[in-house]
Amino acid sequence: MDRLPADPGYHLRPEYDHLKDISIDLGQICLTDKQLMAVCMVFYGGVKKKRAAQAMNITSQALSDHIKAALKKIEHNIARH
Repeated sequence: MDRLPADPGYHLRPEYDHLKDISIDLGQICLTDKQLMAVCMVFYGGVKKKRAAQAMNITSQALSDHIKAALKKIEHNIARH
């Protein structure tokens, strides 16, 4: 998984836009299972947020929270390197 090609239906907050242009090794980042699943489905799989939440059996808000937490971890990991 090289980049975060954000699904057209999901817009990254401006402070995370730069993540779309860099390589990210998710195996190096300690994401929870739900964070990893949410990021993979929405950004890499192109699954709509509502459908991803249904597949994970969580609310859309919970999915957004998992994505937000994952992006913070990714950002923190990149800043360290």
